[in-house]
Amino acid sequence: MATVASHHQQSPQTRWLASWVEDVKSATTRATRKRPAMSSPPRSPSPTKRPRRQPGTYRDDVASTESCAQSMSDAEHQNPDDTASTPRPSRGRVFDTVARAQPAPSLVSSPSSNSITSLASSTTSQRSRTSISPRKRALALLQADDLPIVSYPMSNIHSHAGMTTATRNLLEDLTKIRARQGIFPQQLKQHIQETSDPLVDAIGDYMFSIDKADTTPTLSTSLDAPLTVAASSGILDRLFAHRSIIEVVAASNFCADPIRPVNEAGWNDRVHARVLDMALKEATCLLFHNITTVSPAHDFRDPNPTLKDSKIDYGIFLSPSSTEPLKDAFDSFLRARRGPVGFPVRQLNALHQFESDRPMSVGIETKREHGGDAQGSNQLANWARIHFRHLRSILRAVAPRKKPFPTDILTLPLIAVEGARWDLKLAFYRPSGSGEQTTGTVVIYDRVSLGSTASVTDCYALLCALRRLGTWCEDAYAVAWKDLLHDNERPG
Repeated sequence: MATVASHHQQSPQTRWLASWVEDVKSATTRATRKRPAMSSPPRSPSPTKRPRRQPGTYRDDVASTESCAQSMSDAEHQNPDDTASTPRPSRGRVFDTVARAQPAPSLVSSPSSNSITSLASSTTSQRSRTSISPRKRALALLQADDLPIVSYPMSNIHSHAGMTTATRNLLEDLTKIRARQGIFPQQLKQHIQETSDPLVDAIGDYMFSIDKADTTPTLSTSLDAPLTVAASSGILDRLFAHRSIIEVVAASNFCADPIRPVNEAGWNDRVHARVLDMALKEATCLLFHNITTVSPAHDFRDPNPTLKDSKIDYGIFLSPSSTEPLKDAFDSFLRARRGPVGFPVRQLNALHQFESDRPMSVGIETKREHGGDAQGSNQLANWARIHFRHLRSILRAVAPRKKPFPTDILTLPLIAVEGARWDLKLAFYRPSGSGEQTTGTVVIYDRVSLGSTASVTDCYALLCALRRLGTWCEDAYAVAWKDLLHDNERPG
């Protein structure tokens, strides 16, 4: 009764609203009953993710936990500073786990995917076997059974017993060149000072050569003279050389661009080869070769797999003309010992079938600027061991000998190039024992700056230093070879 009374007490508007709400509820209920239930669409697995594992698989959970713990343990035992070491085992395990995972279903079957994965896995394992850390190689050089390396700073070279007067004079002259004394030709003084930028490359009067005996006219007077007079005076050659140096500096700065760095081969082609060509152009019995692809001869390689094969980029060789006595000494020495009689010596350098009748006088290794190539010093040190192992065979071939071996022949200059910078090292062979039991050590003094190709002034200093080193090769080193082979010719 109370409900009916209250219903009669409602206003017409309220009764209409309540009736509308009831109609909406009933319509919704009927539509829901007639519509079939929609199922959720099937989930397609991602091809880049591992297959989802059903919960509760105890073996899979344990294996995953053990693999993760082992990877973390390996990562903790790795040396973070050894950036050039072989690939980490933990990375190999993760890669193998991904490779062993079941392939995700795809619309198109790709038979090449597994082959690509196996190829990448084999490449990774091959790099793991062949890549050698610079620290491991340096340690192997120090602990080598034959010809181990002993290294000292260049400041200790004065106490070295094997340094001759010619080598001492070489180092003294290089010190003057580093001070930029007399590196520019006096005839181009006005031209160089006018074209140089004092804010970038300051040039002083002490940098120009002072030779009272030099009567070559200056550039200003040569330009007023006839062309034949200017050409005969050599002023045009100096002007052309100066222009070439400017081009080398521009190429060096191009290669050293940090935004677009150039690789090592680009440095060699654009800069290093041109520098060596200009430095040795006036040499009488020297030439250089790019020996990047030339391996050492098998007889002189180290039996240690870490050190067995070491190449360098350039070599400067003694190349006397056919009319010089040194050429005859080389030919006679090789003819007398290539046959069955005597000690079998087939070549005068340690390279495999390359310039066998020309001894190497300087070894050069080039690297990129800030390229992270930590093997440069190790390559030069190992090459010094190869060079002196070959020289030891020469010394055995000329024994017995009435007088001591010439000391300068036991010296090998080494040049380390990193980008624009050129540095000189001196390697000495310190023999011990006699006859077939001769062993010894290799002492390396590291290092002294020769110059660089970063600026015109530094490039002039570099060329002067290389020419002075070439003079040492033509005088002291060539004379030492001639003295070594003198009166040691055996009948063929």
